[in-house]
Amino acid sequence: MYKDFSFQRDNKIILKEKGRSTLIQTDQITHITCKGSLTKVHTTRNKIFALTKLLKQFESELLIFGFLRANYNTIVNMIHVREIQGSPNRKMILANDIEIKISRRRMHLFREFFEKTEEF
Repeated sequence: MYKDFSFQRDNKIILKEKGRSTLIQTDQITHITCKGSLTKVHTTRNKIFALTKLLKQFESELLIFGFLRANYNTIVNMIHVREIQGSPNRKMILANDIEIKISRRRMHLFREFFEKTEEF
């Protein structure tokens, strides 16, 4: 995975919410959560966009920009991850102090990400 996320500032995605479309830079997205058929995009300005787009669609669209799936219902923008805690908690803390659980199956992806990032 590409570790230099400075190009996120130049990339935008369209969020379609209740009859209106908003253009947002990918570096402003902290994480994306899903509950049922409703997906919420959380931003650095504490704004939340509620959409009906599937989390799986966001995952494939944003993978190249440094977004990783943390668990069944959450995708995280890795530039906003401040800390990762291993067993028994298996969680990450974002720059805005939000805690997100990491599934056991995905924990290795986050460890690998941080190990490779330290090399730079």
